[in-house]
Amino acid sequence: MGTRFKGDTKDPAVNVTTWVLLVIIIFSVSARLGTKVRLFKRLSTDDLLIIASLIVGIGQNIAVSLAVGSGYGKHSKDVSSANMQQVMKDLFAVSLLYLLSLMFSKLSLVVFIRSLTPSAKDKWLARGVEAIVYVWAVVAIFGTAFQCSLPRAWDFQNGQCINLLTWRYFVAISNIVTDLLIVAQAMILISSVQTTLLRRLAFAGIFLPRLLVTIATVGELAFIKKGTESNDPTFQMCEITIFEVAIQCLSIVTACWGQLSPFLSWMRSNGLKLNGVEDPTSWSYKIRSQSQGRSKSRDRKIRSESHELPPLLIRRDQILVTQDWELDSQSSQAHIPDFNMGSATNPLVLELATPEDVPAITELWFAAFTQPVIGKLFPNTPGMHQWHRDWHLGDIQKSHYRYLRVVDTQSRDEKGRPRLVAFAKWDLAMPNERGRRFPHWHEDSPYQECEDFIAELEQARENVMGDEKHYYLDTLGTHPDYQRRGAGSMLVKWGCDLADKDGVMAYVDASKEGAFLYQKHNFVDFSPPGSEVASMARRHQVVPSDHT
Repeated sequence: MGTRFKGDTKDPAVNVTTWVLLVIIIFSVSARLGTKVRLFKRLSTDDLLIIASLIVGIGQNIAVSLAVGSGYGKHSKDVSSANMQQVMKDLFAVSLLYLLSLMFSKLSLVVFIRSLTPSAKDKWLARGVEAIVYVWAVVAIFGTAFQCSLPRAWDFQNGQCINLLTWRYFVAISNIVTDLLIVAQAMILISSVQTTLLRRLAFAGIFLPRLLVTIATVGELAFIKKGTESNDPTFQMCEITIFEVAIQCLSIVTACWGQLSPFLSWMRSNGLKLNGVEDPTSWSYKIRSQSQGRSKSRDRKIRSESHELPPLLIRRDQILVTQDWELDSQSSQAHIPDFNMGSATNPLVLELATPEDVPAITELWFAAFTQPVIGKLFPNTPGMHQWHRDWHLGDIQKSHYRYLRVVDTQSRDEKGRPRLVAFAKWDLAMPNERGRRFPHWHEDSPYQECEDFIAELEQARENVMGDEKHYYLDTLGTHPDYQRRGAGSMLVKWGCDLADKDGVMAYVDASKEGAFLYQKHNFVDFSPPGSEVASMARRHQVVPSDHT
């Protein structure tokens, strides 16, 4: 960098750097906002903050250019007294706008990270970091605004000023500290996500680029003494200005980084929701609207109560997913012990599945679903296997899904555990509450055919169920070696018992050859003649008073 500034003037370097980085900032913010509008049809608080940072940043860059126009970048001996006064005023404005822009970009990132967690502990941590950023900004802005005596607070050359060297070191070091706190906040959040180490590292990669801001600020520290104590400030302070423009650029870009399309799509496919950003047509908006009108009808009351189900697979100090329901009912736990009894005559045991079961669930899925139409939509390729693992790992941690497994206690897998022989995925949310059923399709799948197939299933479900509250058997798979041995019936009965207990219906899309299993549990086929898929619904049965 040093060779770049050799010569009698630095104004071209200052101007070119300023405007090139401004273009990068505008592009980054535009890409972020475009992504949010396309995915969510709305902007959120953190977007408004980044817009404010961009606007202030544009003002900062204009002020830098005005300073250059008045002689900044030239030697002080070549700058007239009047122009020197104007340069100091412009640099004073640059300093204030720089700090304001940093404040808004930091707050944008803090609010974004806070929106990813449903944990009260992590939200308090985020608010603490947010408060520290506010305090830093207030101190830095007011200290800079009154660094020299009034009314010439901008006159750092002739005015009575505080120790400017110490002050600039303080601002830079405290800037580093606040950014390290933001990164630490993100890492604490990631450590609470219950997933594989590789996926944690991928998640961390979204936030670790923020360290570039810290690195740039460390670089600025190397030039502060030289620029502040120089008798040639219009020439020697240019490196500080260039570093500040670069820091501002990195601060905004890294605040936008995690909200560009690839990262948002990745987070959403892994079950991470941005609270308060979802489309008003999505489930998160409607569940809040429904909760406000519970007293209007018995159906709404049932809807609200039956969704208050515990996230069975999470520890209280862990973040798994995104749903913002308050979960306190114990309905879904009540039925597990009914089948949790292996014996010599029936070694099959029904249990709740865990994220560790996802690889086995994926392999079982491909072994169970071998119909030609399924093979065309979900080809048995390595890429599709990974897509399935990612899909199940995301959904198994969502509070409205219940993943169940049936294991054979007399058979072991390659890790010495009871063999997983069947699994089911019950969805306790209504379609408009759940959002998109599948993540974005893998490139090995025919996109439009997958969209059309799922749309037909969703339409058939709506035709049969309408707005009637029901639980949906999303998936049930049994390994071919264990078909017709009762595993599938155990998984169906669990969901039916839960639906009966909560007073709601049940629904399943079944293959015609598999419909008999559901008919045994009082499902009725409502699909039209000639349909390849059986649209089957079941009214809840009256639970005896002594049922436990």
